[in-house]
Amino acid sequence: MIASFAGLYYLTVPPEGIRHLNIGDLLTFIAATFYAFHIILVGRYTKLHSVVALSVLQVAVCALLAWIATAGANALGLERVRFVSRWELYAGVAVCAVFATAVAFTIQLWAQRFTSASHAAILFTLEPVFAALTSYLLIHERFGRRAGIGAALVLAGILLAELKGPAPAAPEAAEPTCEAA
Repeated sequence: MIASFAGLYYLTVPPEGIRHLNIGDLLTFIAATFYAFHIILVGRYTKLHSVVALSVLQVAVCALLAWIATAGANALGLERVRFVSRWELYAGVAVCAVFATAVAFTIQLWAQRFTSASHAAILFTLEPVFAALTSYLLIHERFGRRAGIGAALVLAGILLAELKGPAPAAPEAAEPTCEAA
């Protein structure tokens, strides 16, 4: 965990230090905190409810919150809302709405039925590593030594967590159960 945390620090915090984070970095941290709660709740509710029903609910809530955030940002003057009818807009919305939201949520719900929330969280720490690599490969963003060290530390943290194996259950904990889907 410490190696992954250090890797995330190297991937996200500028070399000048934490004082040089911008508002986007702060918002990303807040979003990551909410996503941690999301992972915990998904772990709890996928064992009790239909994956399809939860997926539809998640996509609907995500869409509603996106509309509210957009209207709020426009009302506060943080971001002016404008609509330019171009194929790039439609392609971007399709990729974000279909693949990055609907498909991603559904796959997460299905897969997390078979693992713990902590194991899912470990796997999700790979996201910034793949984001940095994708940016480097697709849009030729720089991938410096600092980012490489950060990515290596995240990967090392995940490898160590996987090699260590699961944490022992508390003596009073019930035996784990696995229900068929």
